[in-house]
Amino acid sequence: MRSNENNASAQRLRDSEPEQNPVGALDSGLLRETESGARVVVRIERRSTNLLDPDNLTGSVKSLLDCLRAAKLIHDDDSQSITLSVTQSKVKTRKEAGTFVELIYGNP
Repeated sequence: MRSNENNASAQRLRDSEPEQNPVGALDSGLLRETESGARVVVRIERRSTNLLDPDNLTGSVKSLLDCLRAAKLIHDDDSQSITLSVTQSKVKTRKEAGTFVELIYGNP
């Protein structure tokens, strides 16, 4: 009996579509500013207890840039649309670790 319940639950998960949750604060028309031709400055700082190689550091922000694009905070993630700065710093504890993103609009 338990196996049938697990199979039914697994089937519902496979068949279900993810629920879209609109984010009102982020949907405030920021994309309209970037469509005017002004480039957005995107600064990303990674703070961790270990440092990455430079090539891994740059590659590690790809998903984050895609999320910024999907949220319409940036028009595109190409060099015509954004000026990207990726830095990292070493911290002593995991409690201090995190990724910090700064978006600056209106720079040509």
